[in-house]
Amino acid sequence: MLKSGTKLFLDDITVEELEKELHVDVSIVPQDGAKLLQSILKG
Repeated sequence: MLKSGTKLFLDDITVEELEKELHVDVSIVPQDGAKLLQSILKG
């Protein structure tokens, strides 16, 4: 979960730091089930 209006998680880790640590791309998706499903199916 990100802080509102930022790319910062609640534990103050940035999306970029997470991507670098896990060696994966991170997608930010709104709190909406349909948008989440669309994002997953898009790949």
